[in-house]
Amino acid sequence: MLAIKNLKKSYGEKEILTGLDFELAPGEIVAIMGPSGCGKSTFIRLINRLVEPNAGEIIFQGQPVHALNNEELRKVRRKMGFVFQHFNLIRRLTAGENLTLGLIKAGFSKEKAYQQAEKVLADVGMVGRYAEPVTGMSGGEKQRIGIARALMMEPDLLLLDEPTAALDPILVRDVLTVLEKVVADHGSRSLIIVTHEIAFARKVADRIYFMDQGRFIESGPPERLFTQPESWIGQKYRDIIEYS
Repeated sequence: MLAIKNLKKSYGEKEILTGLDFELAPGEIVAIMGPSGCGKSTFIRLINRLVEPNAGEIIFQGQPVHALNNEELRKVRRKMGFVFQHFNLIRRLTAGENLTLGLIKAGFSKEKAYQQAEKVLADVGMVGRYAEPVTGMSGGEKQRIGIARALMMEPDLLLLDEPTAALDPILVRDVLTVLEKVVADHGSRSLIIVTHEIAFARKVADRIYFMDQGRFIESGPPERLFTQPESWIGQKYRDIIEYS
C-alpha cells in the first residue's frame, strides 16, 4: 500500500525529518504519536505532497509519489483523503457545497456528487445538514464536515492530522466517536492518524509509531508500547495511563 524510504525534510538549516522509513499494509491503521514539534504533521503532509520532501521515496500503490508531475499527483490524491487540524473548509459555501466541490471538479455529475455527499453526511452523524452554512457550525461540526469531505472520493488511504487538536475539550469526544465509526467501517482502507489522544490510539490502531526530533524511536502494537515501552516517550505515555 505505502512504502517510505529515507524521507527527509528541512527548512533552511533546520532539519525537521532526519530520514524516515515507514511501511503501511492495506487495511492497516497506524497512529503517529509524540511531543509537539517533533515532526508528526510534517510527516503526514509529505505523504501526499502537501509539503515537498527534500529527499527520499514515497511509493503509494506502486507509484512514486515523490516524482509525479502535477497531473499525476492530482490523480493519486483522489485515492488519499486528508483531514486537517483546522478544518480548511470554504467559509462562503454550505456543508454540501464543501463536500461536492472536489467531485464536480473531478468530472462527477452534480447528482452523483449530491448522492455521495448525503451518504457521507449520514456516516458522520450530520444527516439533513447539506444546505447549512458552515460559518454557523461549532468546531466539532466543522470537523465532522472535514471528515466527510475526506471520505467523498472513497479513498484507499485516509490521512488524519491531529483531527481533534483545534477543538474545545467538550467537543473532542463527539469527533472521536465519529472517527471510531469511520475506523470500524474502514474495510480495506488504510489509515494514518497523527494524534495525542492516548485512549483513542490504543483502541483503534494496529500499530503505533513514537516520534521524537524528526525520527521514529519506537514502534509496535499498542498494548506492548503502552505497557512495556522501551523509549522515553512510551514511558511517559505509560505513566499518564497509570495515573489517569
